[in-house]
Amino acid sequence: MRYLASLVFVLALTVAFVACGGEGAGCAEPIDVAGEWEMTSTVVSDNCDGRMSQTFGMKITQDGNALTAETPELTFSGTICGNQIQMKGSFPEDDGTVTVNTTLNVSAEGDSMQGSDNWTWTDGSERCSGSDSLSGTRIMTGGCEGAVDGTACSGGACLDGACTALTTVNGTVTVEEGNNSMSPAVGATVSVIGSSLSTTTNDLGEFSFGVFTGDWFFQSEKDELWGEIQLETVPTTGLSGLELFVITDAYIAELERELGIEIDDAKGIISVNFGIAPGSALGGETAELSELYEYATAEKADGEEVLSEELFPGGGPDLTFWNVDPTEELIVTLKGEGLECSLKKPGTVYPIRARFVTLRADAQCTLVTGSNGR
Repeated sequence: MRYLASLVFVLALTVAFVACGGEGAGCAEPIDVAGEWEMTSTVVSDNCDGRMSQTFGMKITQDGNALTAETPELTFSGTICGNQIQMKGSFPEDDGTVTVNTTLNVSAEGDSMQGSDNWTWTDGSERCSGSDSLSGTRIMTGGCEGAVDGTACSGGACLDGACTALTTVNGTVTVEEGNNSMSPAVGATVSVIGSSLSTTTNDLGEFSFGVFTGDWFFQSEKDELWGEIQLETVPTTGLSGLELFVITDAYIAELERELGIEIDDAKGIISVNFGIAPGSALGGETAELSELYEYATAEKADGEEVLSEELFPGGGPDLTFWNVDPTEELIVTLKGEGLECSLKKPGTVYPIRARFVTLRADAQCTLVTGSNGR
């Protein structure tokens, strides 16, 4: 390894800030970024050795467009224009020089940052390089009143006006490419809907970040791809192995051919999974949605997916609804014959977004007393 990994992580966000002409010349009115920040650097690529993702604190003081950024190790100065910070800096390391170029965009509220860096180490004869995704949240020091849920605070992150502890959620995001082909989703964003909690995946499609305990919708997304929304329960001990997906247009086109439908990328998709109790057989169950949709499909006993608004006896337990009108409050109602079905999380409303698949409304079905179970 040709550099100290922790030093690069710090410098990726605290090197000299060079933005929009420098020293405020020609700069747009800057967003206020002064204060304490919690920063996370996630490795995207690395052809040196030993890089690791890291979270660290940073204090920024600001005078107009001029900034000073302090970490436990270093202090640097720079500038900001509007909501964009472009960073470039270099420092000596292991008989060579590390050069870092970073771009960050600050949210309109000034409570979070997202961006990336590219870095290079060289001693004149050898060279290695890599890149990281970067995110930061402002740490609330005067309480959480009025803060967006997920804003960093001294005890974790803000939730409903209180500073609340986080627990670790990790997993992978995979690209569904069609023809049974899949690959890691590099640089995909994973976020918790209804909060500012988010992270990005590394070059293996892996992610890890702090999340509140309880029931949360996780969203995975990547430019030019269909995203996924998935409801998960996060226990106090954390959640490992969460599997999320993003989907190529080629795979969507493959589904269109197989099902004989046209999938509207201005609308969304939702899958309803009917659980089944021992001794009872699915068949005839259906679901009603509070929003309009165009198609419904189910799996027959032979495994073929066909247009149907009811489950087939001996078939799969999923009903999928296509071209659903986008909404933040879709309500799913279940119906069955001989089986009594209800959502595992009663009263849940499901976000449906354009070019997103929502997985899934989970149900539990039990045999009605006196039924022969078909």
